[in-house]
Amino acid sequence: KSGGWYPGPEMLWIGEDGQVLPQAETMYHEDTEGLVNVERNVTVTRQSTHKIKCVVRSRRFNVKHEAIVKISDDIFPADWVLPLVLTICLLIAAHRAVFYWNVKQNRRIKGLMMGD
Repeated sequence: KSGGWYPGPEMLWIGEDGQVLPQAETMYHEDTEGLVNVERNVTVTRQSTHKIKCVVRSRRFNVKHEAIVKISDDIFPADWVLPLVLTICLLIAAHRAVFYWNVKQNRRIKGLMMGD
């Protein structure tokens, strides 16, 4: 986010390698004084980069502002979390299937015993 511009500036997110990162559409909002506030989101993955730069510039007035954001690996889940969650879900599903099968078998056995 950046505010207080006139006219609306260009906003880019740039990776450590100098390449422009894939990003969402830029949103412009004009305040009550006619100044423009700009906002643009970017999605960062563990593989993409650890340091990104936001560049906001007005080519008309040759003004440029930059902000560098350093991203720690700590914000990304550890590599073992997804397999653990999937294993737990599979165990719960297997437990429910066995429980359902036991209930069904018990009803069948009771039905056979009542018929004798």
